[in-house]
Amino acid sequence: MIINLNSINKELIVSKINKEENGNSQYLIQYADFNVLNYFYENNYENNELSNFFLYPDSTAVYLYIKLFLRRKFSKIISTDLQNDLLEELNKNKSFIYLFGDSNKILEKTIYEIRQKYTNINVSGSQNGYYYDTNIVLFDINKTQIDVLFVGLGVGRQEKWILENYKKLNVKVIVSVGGWFQYLAGNKKRAPLFMRKIHLEWMHKFILEFPIVWKRYLIGLPKFYFRLLNNKIVIRMSSK
Repeated sequence: MIINLNSINKELIVSKINKEENGNSQYLIQYADFNVLNYFYENNYENNELSNFFLYPDSTAVYLYIKLFLRRKFSKIISTDLQNDLLEELNKNKSFIYLFGDSNKILEKTIYEIRQKYTNINVSGSQNGYYYDTNIVLFDINKTQIDVLFVGLGVGRQEKWILENYKKLNVKVIVSVGGWFQYLAGNKKRAPLFMRKIHLEWMHKFILEFPIVWKRYLIGLPKFYFRLLNNKIVIRMSSK
C-alpha cells in the first residue's frame, strides 16, 4: 500500500473553500497517524480510494519515520493544532460549519466554546456520532449550505463514512478530526506545552487514557513500523 502524504496549513484549506475555479471539487482532509495508516492497511484500502483523501502526516511516529528514514525536512504537523488554527481562519471569513460526531453533551459544549471564542463562525448544525441515520445526516448537512464539515467519528468509522458519502454532500471541504471535539469541549486536556515541544504528547495520552489506548501503542505501533520496514506500507511525501 502506497501512502502519498502532503504538507498542509490552515491557509491552504481556506483557499480550497474560497477558490471559485474549483467548481464542484471537494477536498477531504485526513490526518495520517500510525493508527489511521494501520486501519487503511488492515482493511485493504486501494490506492485509488486513498487518493480521494488529502492525507497529511500526523503523530510523532510518522514524523520520525519521515525525518530519520526518508531524510525529509518539514515542520511537524499536529492535527489538533491545525484544526484549532483553521477555526481562527474560518472566524476571519465568517464561515459556516457543521459538526458530526461524539455525544450530544460533548457537541453542546463544543458549540458553546466555539461561539464564545470564535464569534464570527456560524455553527449551522450538528449530529450525534453514536446514533444516526446517514440519509438524515446527509439531508441535514446539505440543507445548511456550509463551508466546512468536521467529522469526528473516531478512526475507522470516520474514514469509511467520508469515503462512502462525500459525493452526496454539497460541501467543499470535509475534515476528519478524530476526538478533537473532546478537547474543544474541555472534556480532555492536552499535554503541557513542554511535552508537545519535545514530541511527547503521545506519552501524556498513553498515561491518562491507558485502558483505552494501550493496544494502539503497545501493539499497533510495532505493527506499523514492521509494515514500513517490510514495505507493506510505503510512505511518500508529495504535494497536491
